[in-house]
Amino acid sequence: MRDVNSDQMKNPNIRSYILASLLSGLLLALSTPPIQLGFLAWFALIPLFFVIEKSNSRKHAFWYGSLMGLVFHLGAIYWIAFNTGATMAARIGSGIGAVLLMTFWFGFISLIHRILIENFGRGGHFLAILLWTAQEVFRAQGDLGFPWPYLFLTQGEYLSILQLAAIGGGYLVSFWVLTINVLLLSYRDLGRRSIVSVLLIVVLTIGIGSFRERSVYHKGSDQPIGKFALVQGNIDPAEKWALGPEMSFEIYLSQSISLSSENPNIIVWPETAAPVKLSKSLYWKRYVQAFVDSMNIPLVTGASDYEFIDDKLMRYNSAFMLTPGGRTIMQGYSKVHLVPFGERVPYQQYFPSLGTLNFGQAEFKPGESVKTWDMEGKKSQLKAAPLICYEVIFPELGLEATRLGADVFLNLTNDGWLRGTSEPKQHLLLTRMRSIENGRSMVRATNTGISAMIGSSGRFLKLLPEDVRGGLVEDLPAGVDTIYVRYGHWFGKCVLFSTISLLIYTLLIPVVKRKKRAAN
Repeated sequence: MRDVNSDQMKNPNIRSYILASLLSGLLLALSTPPIQLGFLAWFALIPLFFVIEKSNSRKHAFWYGSLMGLVFHLGAIYWIAFNTGATMAARIGSGIGAVLLMTFWFGFISLIHRILIENFGRGGHFLAILLWTAQEVFRAQGDLGFPWPYLFLTQGEYLSILQLAAIGGGYLVSFWVLTINVLLLSYRDLGRRSIVSVLLIVVLTIGIGSFRERSVYHKGSDQPIGKFALVQGNIDPAEKWALGPEMSFEIYLSQSISLSSENPNIIVWPETAAPVKLSKSLYWKRYVQAFVDSMNIPLVTGASDYEFIDDKLMRYNSAFMLTPGGRTIMQGYSKVHLVPFGERVPYQQYFPSLGTLNFGQAEFKPGESVKTWDMEGKKSQLKAAPLICYEVIFPELGLEATRLGADVFLNLTNDGWLRGTSEPKQHLLLTRMRSIENGRSMVRATNTGISAMIGSSGRFLKLLPEDVRGGLVEDLPAGVDTIYVRYGHWFGKCVLFSTISLLIYTLLIPVVKRKKRAAN
């Protein structure tokens, strides 16, 4: 109590600063699904940035940033604690752990932001645009990478603004949001020029983005690559395994038959729609192959897989494509980026003993690399890139698939463990980012929503909501070349390099000052 009262005497505005920090977190949370008031993010960070500037110390800046991070992440990723596929202890532990980790990470970034203000005055806010963007790039790396509750998610409903991703990826969208915030904050110094600048940026971004989106959509629609179908079984994930594969196959086969009358080039089922070891079970392999032969339509389905390496069982979360003609499974793919602690304990490549830990995870082995599959399209041979569930949120995987020649993405997903939360909507919005970045259409087949046909501009062509059993059929637009595909992660790399250089320079400033004082 003494420390708190002492702080209040030194800074009588501490309560106001706490409220301002909480307000920033609340506004950001309201910018993401389920509320999705994305425009709030354009000024959500102003209270926090103002408080960082006015705070008494770096310690205070850390705690203000932590408060903002706590509220934001409680609102944005609360659903981690509602994963019905995990034990109660794992759900609560992972939910609390994720929120606290991101809470204190935001506090750390706010502390660095404060150092920039100390060295560069109010101009440090503009430099902090680099800092806050770079931390998103950094957080996406490695086994624990989680590019989910990012600023570009807040703009997920604004398709015209998201077109920036075709230039510099989602990080350019986050950079745009931060720039708007800092320009509005700089009204104190720039006056009406800051408002005019914001208006110009917003109007030009929306105008040019809308024009680009319509152009890409119409150009691709004039040259459709193929007619794609997906099935959404709407099966409770727990029941699927408890009631046996016959129940799942009955649902997916009957739905596929109803879609086959529209003569799609391929039918896509969701992640683990086939609850069997499909490649290893001769009975179920022949069963599904016979169905594909009878429809004369290729089929993609998620299924489990395994192999023995040095007498050790390795399990995979996989997808397979079967083609008509009596052949066996044609092409397979195993999920490359697994959910940390849900599908695999991370960093086993460095510390193999971590594989002996048991948190109730599935403990899969990651696949070796992204792949593309050959398939027949409307006019020519196509390449389809399967991306299984969670891994679709990682931009490098979509880029790698596109550079391997992918004409379309197939996202096989099961969000059924989190039905009724905001996770399925957030996942959908993050999925469309891969289409915009790479200029490729997407088939998103989920177990129970939200399934979607997404055009190469990121437009939602058709949607199937949660708790609905059915299917979608759509001619998907042809792809387009984008700056992002040509130059890759150029923007994220530039921001990261610039921020590291800035921080090194900032650390050297006190050293230079001390040397000058010593010389005098």
